Amino acid sequence: MKKIISALLFTALIFTSALGADGISYDAKKAEVLSQLNILKGDEDGFRLDSYPTRIEAVIIMLRLTGSEQTALEKNLHHPFSDVPDWAGAYAGYAYASSITSGVSENEFGTDEPLTADQFAAFALRALGYDDANGDFDVDSALKFAYDKKIISAKVDEKDFKRRDTVSILYDILGAKLKNSDTTLAEKLKTLGVFTDRDEIEATKIIASIYFEN
Repeated sequence: MKKIISALLFTALIFTSALGADGISYDAKKAEVLSQLNILKGDEDGFRLDSYPTRIEAVIIMLRLTGSEQTALEKNLHHPFSDVPDWAGAYAGYAYASSITSGVSENEFGTDEPLTADQFAAFALRALGYDDANGDFDVDSALKFAYDKKIISAKVDEKDFKRRDTVSILYDILGAKLKNSDTTLAEKLKTLGVFTDRDEIEATKIIASIYFEN
């Protein structure tokens, strides 16, 4: 039964990506899917799809995509950055200690600095096992690499990159396979316990609504 559910989620993700379900209403639905799978979390203002993504937001999402969020919160490691708010300290500390990312200087993380499309695509590719440090791709052309490899298909606004664009990228990579593997990112996340069977069923229902509205 679990394999059937996972197959349904994978099929649904691929179908909606192939449909090119873009636009404001679809972005909101995709955000709901990501939220149901515990990858994206909104606040009192919702998902703020028209806001610009920041470095700290990308790091938090990266930790979720690698199944490291709970470990980061439990360890609550120290970091040297003066511009990281208390609520994000555990994330920055873990990312710093694990060399997932560094700051913009010795004592500044660049918490609220906006990300470019290529920078966010680089985070997404790393979650799939690609390593820019080993020459798999260049950060400055990460988005092109993802398109060329057919890892993502959604159109994003490179000149005015917003949170809705990050949602499109995250949605696409869920159905993408890890580097040199037949396992998808969604399958890996489920194995790591990031989301449950119930989460998967509810996410599939949301995806189905995207399909029928298209």
